[in-house]
Amino acid sequence: MAAHVRRIAPEALLLGTYDFHAPARPERVLQVVHDCLPERFPRDNGGGLLRRWHRRRCLAWARRADRVVTISRWSAHDLTTIGRVAPVKIAIVPPWLDQCYARRPETAAIEAVRERLGLPARYLLYVGGFRRYKAVDRLLQAYALARTRSALPPLVLAGKIPETPQRTHSLDIPACLAALGLGRDAVLCPGFVHDDDLPAVYAGATLFVFPSLHEGFGYAPAEAAAMGTPVLISNRAALPEVAPAPQCQFDPDDTEALATLIGAAVAAPERFRQAPSSDFGEAAGIARFLASLYPLLSYEAASRP
Repeated sequence: MAAHVRRIAPEALLLGTYDFHAPARPERVLQVVHDCLPERFPRDNGGGLLRRWHRRRCLAWARRADRVVTISRWSAHDLTTIGRVAPVKIAIVPPWLDQCYARRPETAAIEAVRERLGLPARYLLYVGGFRRYKAVDRLLQAYALARTRSALPPLVLAGKIPETPQRTHSLDIPACLAALGLGRDAVLCPGFVHDDDLPAVYAGATLFVFPSLHEGFGYAPAEAAAMGTPVLISNRAALPEVAPAPQCQFDPDDTEALATLIGAAVAAPERFRQAPSSDFGEAAGIARFLASLYPLLSYEAASRP
């Protein structure tokens, strides 16, 4: 494709997604690279030798691009240190949330979704997958400890629980629950939640907790905060950029501290509720992305004597 663009329209700008690479390149290339997660956690991302070769090619193509767009300061740091992309080429464009997160659902809509999914009136919530680096096992350990100290609402793990965790490089959630003695009265697993229902699921939660060890951005905590839900997030990678309030951040390696924080957040949720950020609105996001294009769109005029 790159060779074709170069042949038929050398003045064109080629927008490349993160997994695009080619032996040839057009005159101007903007490459989008969300993060360097496969390089940081190769064991959790599978693919073997072919996957690693492909990622090396992708990063090599990014190094040759005229502009590289990524989604956070943390990802920009990784692209510089791991991908060896020149900092001057990198534009940071945080993604924008879907329009369904622009407004909190009505109370009736929240209740309807809650009843249909079989969720209790009060619940703690996790959304975000079950790969090992997501550290849901640490959340479960902290939650089990917090339950010994005070009465807590059930914890809801939204999403399809992996049936073959070893093949998918995921945590064995049923085994974790059994080892901690957490039954269905404590942890609910409603399975896959449709995107249309997620705003109401976030809005109905008493508290959202996100323990991930690495995120290029962190859609789930941004979506939860946009719905007005109190949020606790890991202090790793790009997550502090999504929820910067220090009282909402925790060290995912310290389950004792997380257990204490969960208890405090359930007792006084208002302290952990953050105002929705306009930075993640659609208009602001599109404007930032277009601004990253301007230097390349003026390429032809700038190159003339």
